[in-house]
Amino acid sequence: MDDQTIMREISYSLFYFSLEFLEHINMCWYVYFLCYKMMSCKTKDMQWFADILATISQANRLQIICLLATKWELCVCKITELLSLKQNLISHHLNVLKDIWLLITRREGKNVFYMLEKKSYQNIKSSLKNIFSL
Repeated sequence: MDDQTIMREISYSLFYFSLEFLEHINMCWYVYFLCYKMMSCKTKDMQWFADILATISQANRLQIICLLATKWELCVCKITELLSLKQNLISHHLNVLKDIWLLITRREGKNVFYMLEKKSYQNIKSSLKNIFSL
């Protein structure tokens, strides 16, 4: 091998080493950034959000939330009709969602109408967006 070939091989080796080293540094900065973002989230907020997610993770509750997000308000009888579930089951899920301040009610005669509490709903949506944008 002549000197020029040796120098070219050394240059290629250094170039690839530099690329790998830069990738490693970029990965380290990315991990650091993720840790920093996670540490900036307050434990109390994360526990609150984990409890909310655990509550709404049930399929029937998610269906109810989706229905109420697309409609202004619905009574139990209409939700029962739309989801083809028993009224006592729907009432149970509505009460659970009401307990976490996600729903508000309005009574009209014998009917109780449920609607999403806009501020709580927006807080959950923005929290989801923030966590998944980490």
